[in-house]
Amino acid sequence: MFKKLKNGAENYLAMFGCLDVALLKTCVLAVGILIGLAVSGRRKKAVTWGAALVFVATYIPLMYKFIPCLKDAFAVEADEDDEADEDADWDDFEEIEVEYYE
Repeated sequence: MFKKLKNGAENYLAMFGCLDVALLKTCVLAVGILIGLAVSGRRKKAVTWGAALVFVATYIPLMYKFIPCLKDAFAVEADEDDEADEDADWDDFEEIEVEYYE
């Protein structure tokens, strides 16, 4: 049962785009706000510390995976920019005369 649920979720996530991720994050944020509003005053400090712990415990692995992907994306973009510079026909540009005022 759990394996089928996991496979179904992975197939669904494979179709995710940026908008879908934004919608999911907004949904989770709204649920978090609703839960936060439901917590009584005397338990808010414990819930705050728990939420901070969960945030750190989930943020670190996410960034651990995301940062190398970001570095790769910028490396590919830099390579494409270098190729575009090499392909440019510099003869098409006119020389600009600069006048200096004294």
